[in-house]
Amino acid sequence: GGELPHIALVAAVYLTGIIAGTIALLCVLTAPRSPVGRARVLLDGVIVGLALVPIVWVVVFRDIDAAELADPVRTLGLFFPMLDLVQLTVLVAAAGTTRPVWRPMTMIAGSLATRALADTAYVALAARGDYFAGHLLDVCWPVSYLLIVAATWYPPPPACTDPDDTAEAPLPPWWQVALPYLLVGGAIGAVMLARMPTGQTPHLVFVGMLGLLAALAVRQGLAAKQNLWLVARLRTLAYTDQLTGLPNRLMFIRQLRRALRVDGPVAVLMLDLDGFKQVNDRFGHATGDTLLTRLAARMRSAVDGDGTIARLGGDEFAVLVDGERSAPPER
Repeated sequence: GGELPHIALVAAVYLTGIIAGTIALLCVLTAPRSPVGRARVLLDGVIVGLALVPIVWVVVFRDIDAAELADPVRTLGLFFPMLDLVQLTVLVAAAGTTRPVWRPMTMIAGSLATRALADTAYVALAARGDYFAGHLLDVCWPVSYLLIVAATWYPPPPACTDPDDTAEAPLPPWWQVALPYLLVGGAIGAVMLARMPTGQTPHLVFVGMLGLLAALAVRQGLAAKQNLWLVARLRTLAYTDQLTGLPNRLMFIRQLRRALRVDGPVAVLMLDLDGFKQVNDRFGHATGDTLLTRLAARMRSAVDGDGTIARLGGDEFAVLVDGERSAPPER
């Protein structure tokens, strides 16, 4: 008939596999390393899955009421295609921008896509009463799991023992960044089409949209947090000398201008290292960098809060003492 078969044990095993598989995808080498990055990838998948709920409802599940959605297990079964898409989106994001993609990841993506199509077709056929045991669709699930088994035959990717810090990380393609938000527009249009003649929105679509709005709010909150971190990082890079960790010329000039605008004594001490070029020429630039770093640490300790020391460039340093701070002449 038109009833959806539901077995609690099968549903629990299926959900366990979804959760375990998603965690495994977030742990691959190309996935984001930070907790915020992993949460962002996971939320992208949730947004894609929830956005497709009203779309699939309009396209396939308009007559789903015949399946008696009051049963929670049956309702959960309708979300299996959504969970498949969540996992597939996580895989696409975790695969990174490295090309070519590690072949097992491609096979797992094919497995997830096959399973998502099979679950969607199964729910649609079962809702209309057209599904029967031994249907040609039953072949898709074994094929999806066989692809995962085949992916395990490949050796793990080679570990990067000497990463190139000078190489710039490639930017993700535009479609990968915009994918979660492109489907949100389609979901909004589908909600309008899903309204019943009485003007009400189907409960499943309504709950899905509430979840979508919550996921979008959390996603934007994470994006705002990451943007603040990037702004702080860029500010540090702009005003700090990368070798010594001291304020750079730009920061020193800003502090000097600020001190000159305030009534009070201002003193500037310019320092230049004699013979530093000979150190570089004789012992190499690495030794010169080590010398600058150690000298910067000693000068920072000597000033010790009585002023601001900065590296202006090369072997040139400057100390700014302003206000009522009095530093002993020998320091």
